[in-house]
Formats: sequence, structure tokens, C-alpha cells
Amino acid sequence: MGGVPMLRSSLIACFFLMLTTAAAAAEADLKTSPLAVAYGSHPDIQSPRLSPDGSLMAFLQTHPDGFEFLRTLDFDSKKVSGVIAYGKKDEVELKWCRWASTERFLCGISSIDKVQGRPTFGPPQQQGQGKYYARNQVSAVNLDGSGMQVFAGNPFGMMGAQDFVIDWLPDDKDHVAILESAMDGAGLARLDITKGGDPKTFVKRKKGARSWITDGHGVARAYMSSSQTENAWHARSGEEGKWEEIHRAAARDGDDRFMPLGFGANLDELLYTDINNGRYALFAMNLAAGATTRLVFGHPEADVGQPVRMGKYNRIVGVTYNLEREYQAYFDPKVKDVYDRLTLLYPDDRIVIVDEDWSGRYYLVSIDTKNDAGSYYRFDSEQNELAKIGTAWSRLKEHPPAEVKTVTYAGQDGAQIPGYLSLPPGAARTGLPAVILPYDSASNRRINGHDFLVQFLNASGYAVLQANYRGSMGFGKDWEGNGAFRDWERASGDIGAGAKYLIDQKIADPAGVCIVGWGFGGYAALMSGSADPGMYKCTVSIGGPGNPEKLGMMGRNMVSGRRFLSFAGGPDAARAQFGSPEERARAIKAPVLLIQAAKDYTVPYAQFEDLALALKSGGVKVETAEYEHAEHTIWTERYRIDLLARIGEFLDANF
Repeated sequence: MGGVPMLRSSLIACFFLMLTTAAAAAEADLKTSPLAVAYGSHPDIQSPRLSPDGSLMAFLQTHPDGFEFLRTLDFDSKKVSGVIAYGKKDEVELKWCRWASTERFLCGISSIDKVQGRPTFGPPQQQGQGKYYARNQVSAVNLDGSGMQVFAGNPFGMMGAQDFVIDWLPDDKDHVAILESAMDGAGLARLDITKGGDPKTFVKRKKGARSWITDGHGVARAYMSSSQTENAWHARSGEEGKWEEIHRAAARDGDDRFMPLGFGANLDELLYTDINNGRYALFAMNLAAGATTRLVFGHPEADVGQPVRMGKYNRIVGVTYNLEREYQAYFDPKVKDVYDRLTLLYPDDRIVIVDEDWSGRYYLVSIDTKNDAGSYYRFDSEQNELAKIGTAWSRLKEHPPAEVKTVTYAGQDGAQIPGYLSLPPGAARTGLPAVILPYDSASNRRINGHDFLVQFLNASGYAVLQANYRGSMGFGKDWEGNGAFRDWERASGDIGAGAKYLIDQKIADPAGVCIVGWGFGGYAALMSGSADPGMYKCTVSIGGPGNPEKLGMMGRNMVSGRRFLSFAGGPDAARAQFGSPEERARAIKAPVLLIQAAKDYTVPYAQFEDLALALKSGGVKVETAEYEHAEHTIWTERYRIDLLARIGEFLDANF
């Protein structure tokens, strides 16, 4: 059934009024404000998923006591369940939950643990940088909250469902397929998610194998093997097919971008990313037709990002890419048809297909409009009927989102630099206090398209320019170049060109702008403040690296360390020194606010300590904020509220 979908009234009339929780009581030393609460609070719905038959929606929510928990919404009875599974405040975080069957969930849980002893990464002057790591596990629980099982997981880095479960085996309600690793290689095993016990091997370990890909139906179709010198990918056309090498590259080849992802609806075609016209693009390799390839999707400006997966067999239906917001490009015929139909109803709005039930009839959809930061709907593709579930952001109903527009301006060498400009809703368009926000892909700030930091700044009266810069990722190999650490002068110049654009266009007060950044954006903010101290009235760095050489040496010992080390400046110590905010602290003249998570294992706490000391020794006016129980994303709600309140006060004091 095609045509314009019919929009029904809300499925649950007072659903979110019942679910909305008050902000947790502030700790004695934490700040707050009405705007900080509105934008720093978690959404009412987190990580929603349809049940296999589409009759229920599972989702996470934040409890007033400060932990995430799992519950469900029944679309027929309009009832919301009690707590099914939950984390523990400041100790265990419930990261995600997915339906493994109609009656059982798998959930990811994470805790931040301290490294025992003193870390010994790198030479003596670089040791002790990383003191924490993420300890990730997976639990299973029944729909009624019974039958809890906890399984070991990946002890390094953040883990999503796809990192633990290689194949969901939907036709086997009691098992999922997981990686079975050993020092000499890896295979696949079935894990009993009902009874537990030792996983049972069904694909024997191959020597040197490190990762496996199945077709979603339990058949191993590709694997990567690696040695100290080479990486190779092998694939086969089916369960009885012969393993053939499809790609080989030197282990230290930083230009090798070949990365298999999995399968879509066509099980003959292995989907993978590689370079096309200088940018990451999505390709298909037909394993049943001599490994012939075709381009599936490439964007003329941006790199392809993450695959979008859904449905009973977790097929790949599209990919993401980032510009002024995250976009989804759908190529799966069924999902694209749903998207096209919904576009007829919401032609100017952001539509995201979030999930699909196992029959392919029901779809979970998120829609953002100029007056709504995001609401969820269930779409019945057979009846062509769209039913609203409710808003994801009940606290923002009085705060319409600021519109974000793409602008371009010339860098110091004349290159055209794209940026993303948003202005306070309803405010004057000239002479505004303005903030430059060096772009970092916004992964720490965006939740289903909503950027809480940018929107908070706009609501506080600031013009915001999310400034791209060469050396960052997302716009192809040439744009990435040698990385923003090595080419920090060019990166700082591109960011400064954005500040100059705001002043030249009379958007910003000519007296200057402030600069705010998170992660590598925080590093870029600090380096920009040192490169052009007269341009910036103040600087805010949230978890920004203070010394890339030390960070690089630590990263070399971690997963993907070689490539990270190349981005961080490699063994060129002299170059890394000049590209270090810690070493250039005396060049910074404006006040600085440093914000750091104490358990940050991405940018260790030692970087924050050393940088704060260097800035104070250089005579810089420094304010600091530390969050005892947070990691790099500062997800904890009370800390996010404090973060926004502090940034607001700091900016107001320096304009």
C-alpha cells in the first residue's frame, strides 16, 4: 500500500507524563540552572527496539536515583512494564538491550575498573597515563525480569551489541553466535543464553584469524587473519564454498581502508567500505560471481560512516554520513520504500528508520521537526498508518530546536571550509556573542541527531559555528591529510577562519568569540587559543588531550594503536612537542575552563593534571571541573547538567 501515510493520534496519551523523571538531586558541589536541566537531562526514551512481532517496544530510561533501566511498552494494552533489568549508580552502566527472542533480552553492561599497578606504556616519562579501562559484559534476562545470566565480554573499549554477538541466530531462540578467541586465532561458538555454560564451537579456530563475519543465518562467510607484517581477508560464496583470499595489505599500511561489514538482503554480496574518489564509500562484492564489485553508495562531500542494521537477520539496510547532522542513506528496497512514503508526510524533516520487526510489517521511526527535537512513531507498512508514541525530549517542549545551516568560508590558503551555523531562536542576527565549536563528529554529544551542547548554547543566546578543519576525519583522505596533531597549524588556521567569518559577516561581536571543544575538538580549541590568542576571549576544553605524544605512546599499545599513533604524530617527537597544548601553554592568554572525567580511559586524567599545571605555571587564568564517576562521554545526567551550567557561567563571565 503506497501513497501518503495516515497519521493516527498518539498511541499512549499520557505515556511520557508518567515516565518522565525529575532530575536527580544535585550534589553539594554540582551546579544547575533551568536551561542546564532541560538540555543536560537524558531523553525519555533511550535505545528503543521493537519486539520480534512488533507488539512491544523495549527501551532504556534513567531512574531518578541515577541509573539506567530496561522496560517495555505494550502497543495494544498501552501499558508500560516495571523494571526488567538495571544498572547500579556510579558503578555499573546498562548500555544497551536487544531482543534475542520474543521472551528474552541480551543487554550490555559496563563498569570502569582501575588498572592494577602502574601502567608501563612507552618510555618512563610517558608511563602512568592510562589508569582505567572499560570492563564490558553481556547479560541475558527474560521479559518478566527473571532468569538473569551474566556472560564475559570484551575487556577493552566500549562495546555494542555487534561487538559481542557475531550472529543473533534468530531461528534458534536459545543461542547466539560469538567469537571464540585464543592467542593463535579465533573461531565461532554458540552461546546458550538461557542455561549458560561453556560456548560450543561450531566454526573451528583458524590460525591467525582475528574476526569473523556471518550472513545473519549462522553461516560463516568471511574472516580476517593477521600477522606482524600483513592483514588478509578471506571469504566464501556459501556454507559449502571454498575459502578465497579477497584482500591483503601490509599491517602498517595506513592507507588501506578496505573493511568488510556484513550482508544485506542479497546474501551473495559482501558489503564493505573502501575509498572512492578520495572518500570512504560502500561497495558490494559478489562472492558467487567471481568477487565482482559495484559501488552501492558514496557521498560527494562526506565519508560513509556506520552501517545501519535491522530486521530478523540483522541485515545491513543503509549507511550513515555526517554533515551538519547525521544522515542515513537507505538502499534496502523495503526500508527505502518506507522512508520514501514517510517523506511524503514530512518532506522537510529528519526521518530515521530505527528498527523493523521480524515480519517486516512494523517499523520504529524517529522524526525531528522545526518544533520538536525528536518523537517516536510506529509505522504499519501494510496499512500505511503512522502512530505517534511520544516525544523523546519532554523537557524541551518549551525550547524549539535552533536551525542548523551549512556555510562555507575561505581558509588561510583559500581552501573552502564547510561549517555548521546555528543562531538563537528569535534573536537578532548581528552582533551576537558567539562560540566556535571545533567539529569532532559530535559522537559525544548527539543522541539520535540531537546535539545537547550546541542547542544549549543557542538557547543561552549564543551563535554557534561548528567549525570543520583539515586534519579531522569524515571528508576523505585528502582532507584528513597527516592528521590534526601533525598539521595543527593548518587546523588552527581553518578554525580561525571560521571565527573571522562570524565577525566579517557581522554575526559575532567584533570584540571576539569564545571557543569550546570536546575530545579532539578540545585539543583543537586549545591549540587555536595558542595560535591566535587575540581572536578568542575564552577557551573551554572537555576531555581534550594536552600532550598528543604521550597519548600516542599509550595508544600504540591498544587496539588499532598503530593507526592512532600515526594520527597522533608518530615518532616525530619534535613535531609532537610543538603540537602540544601543554608545551604551548604560555602562548594562551585568555581564560580557560578545563573539564575532565576522572575515569576517562580515552584521554587519561594525567593529561588533564599536566595541562592544568602547565597553564597555571604560564600565568593563564584556569578553572577546572572534575567528575569522579564519569568516563569520556560524561553520560551521567547530574554531571551533564553541571557541565552545561558551568560552561554557561564561564561564557557569560568572559563576554
